[in-house]
Amino acid sequence: MAASLESRPPEAGGARRDPGDTLIDLLSFAEQITAFTPDRRAEKLAFPVLARVAAATEEKSAAAGGEVRSQKRRRAKSA
Repeated sequence: MAASLESRPPEAGGARRDPGDTLIDLLSFAEQITAFTPDRRAEKLAFPVLARVAAATEEKSAAAGGEVRSQKRRRAKSA
C-alpha cells in the first residue's frame, strides 16, 4: 500500500532507485536551468542551517588570512 502512495510508480523489477542517482539527476537538472539564467549578485543564505555554515566559513577564512575567499574569487572569475 505504501508503494502505491509514492509520487513515482515503482520500477518493473520492484527495486527502488538509488538516492545517489536521484541526487545526480537533480543536480544535472539544476545545472541545465542555471545555464540559461542571467548572472546576479550573490545573496545571503536565508536557510538558518546554511547561514551558520556560511558564517563559519567566513570566520575560518578570516582566520586563515582570506585564503578561502580568494579561492572563491578565482573560481568565480574562471566561470
